[in-house]
Amino acid sequence: MEKGCILPQNELAKISREGNMVLESLSRFCDCSKAELLGVLQERNEPPSDDRKKFGGNAFGYKKYRKKINNKRRELREPTSQLKRIQETIKERLMCIPVSLSSTAGKKGDSAERNAEMHRYNPYLITLDIKSAYPSIDTHRVFKCLEGALGKPLDIWAPLLETPENKKLFIEALTHLCVSENELPQGAPTSNQIQNIVMRGFDTEIEKKLPELSVSGYKYSRYADDLTISYKHHHTKDVLEEQFSTYQKILESKNKTEIKTLMETFPSEVFNVTDDSERKWVRRKIEEFKKLIEYSPALSKSEKYQYIGILNTYKQRFRASSRRIDNIQEEIIKLIGNEGRTINLRKVKTRTPQSNDEREINGICFDKHGKKSLNRKKQSDYKRLFGDLLEDTTQELYDNAYYRKKFKMNECNNEVFYPAVIATLKGMYNRIKRVYGAENVPTEFTKWYEQAIKKRENYPARKEANQEEIEKRKQKKLKKEEEKNHKNNGNTPIQHRYEETGGYQVPVEDNRPDNDDDLPF
Repeated sequence: MEKGCILPQNELAKISREGNMVLESLSRFCDCSKAELLGVLQERNEPPSDDRKKFGGNAFGYKKYRKKINNKRRELREPTSQLKRIQETIKERLMCIPVSLSSTAGKKGDSAERNAEMHRYNPYLITLDIKSAYPSIDTHRVFKCLEGALGKPLDIWAPLLETPENKKLFIEALTHLCVSENELPQGAPTSNQIQNIVMRGFDTEIEKKLPELSVSGYKYSRYADDLTISYKHHHTKDVLEEQFSTYQKILESKNKTEIKTLMETFPSEVFNVTDDSERKWVRRKIEEFKKLIEYSPALSKSEKYQYIGILNTYKQRFRASSRRIDNIQEEIIKLIGNEGRTINLRKVKTRTPQSNDEREINGICFDKHGKKSLNRKKQSDYKRLFGDLLEDTTQELYDNAYYRKKFKMNECNNEVFYPAVIATLKGMYNRIKRVYGAENVPTEFTKWYEQAIKKRENYPARKEANQEEIEKRKQKKLKKEEEKNHKNNGNTPIQHRYEETGGYQVPVEDNRPDNDDDLPF
């Protein structure tokens, strides 16, 4: 018998009896014949034979295999053709059960792109991965969730089930068709939707917790076992504005006692700020308070000097505590731990807005309208890079230490060089598209990219560039060197004549006299 089997042989015998309404209701629910359904249930209870084990056949209705997904080998279980068809029908029925709106996998129209689109405009981002999400959902948990979710719908889908015993047996058989070896199989059609039903309460708890974390514009989504939380900014600015508005009202009033108590308690205040902009905002507000005190008619000169001195000392020793993204991440991980789940800490990732220094390093700047673009230095770097890849030969690029390191060229070999150049060109152009947007890329970048790709992709297996082209370049270089030397010596540029030497032309200095009178004959 299978590990954690919820439908043993004696229970299966009850279902297969004539006149039992459970088998009739199951066949209608799964949209298949009774004989086909009994065959699948029997197959789920049959242990694998020695031949099956030896040749890697099916075991309990599933075929196990390993597949590499995102640089990690995962164990997948593919159901047999009959079981898969029944599971697809069950999935359609289970789609009618409402699940959390935060889940973005398993439903019609769901995709990884839709999940990412939800968090596109939020600068702060946390991604978490639930460890062993599918294996951690055992048979008993699936049974309990289906029992709770199919309570009222079962009266419509299976009206023949009158007694509670028959209803329980029906849900046990349904659970038996959807699990494998006491866990939810990764690779079955029903697994995503069952996971969404199981994790309805989990999603609700996180959605309740997020408003307590002092963040605004928050969004939460779960794509299978990947959790994503993003938000625009912390609520600290809103709290600060409320605090300082009350202080301003007190200072604008003519009540001496209230101003005095405020000035006594103000040095002990600690303001929660997120970044430097909020810290500067607090300092500006303190300057405004100094002006209010200076022109206040309710205070004497000595009191004004005393209170302005208090504000000056506080401004120099400004006390601020930052609520960073790490604190929110820790609280979310604690909440997930309380729900009986564990997080894969290696896959925890965070994204925060870039500072001005980081943008300068990455070559990003913003225009008046807030649109991103590359700064002048980065544009000139890309222009030089595209130009070199268009004009220089493999040997010339190999001689340059920068390109030798960039393309990892241990030897001047076209078979190694061309794929590396094409990959680099595509990576550069993708980054430009990410900065400007796919539709707003400058035409010059697109033109350089297309020319460079065309040159490198059209001749992947050819030898070096044309010999004539190389000879012309050598001649140009020699000519320039000669002209430079003569200019430095104060002489006029010399005339050149070319002689055939060694298969190519070399400029030779022409010492013949200009007039015929100077000839010796």
